Amino acid sequence: MQQLALLFVILGAYMLANLWILRVVGAGSTGGWLYWAPLLSSIAIWPVFHSLLGYFHVQRKAL
Repeated sequence: MQQLALLFVILGAYMLANLWILRVVGAGSTGGWLYWAPLLSSIAIWPVFHSLLGYFHVQRKAL
């Protein structure tokens, strides 16, 4: 759950900064809610991806 929150904060801050830069430069409209779709899909897919990686994780013995 903490990773999910951290992912949301980092991606959200990145996309917000990107949106601000696009507005300052005058790159046109961003498409409204469609602009935030990658953030929402990343948050939805992350738990599945994390579980899948955890399933294939192999513990290694430290030297």
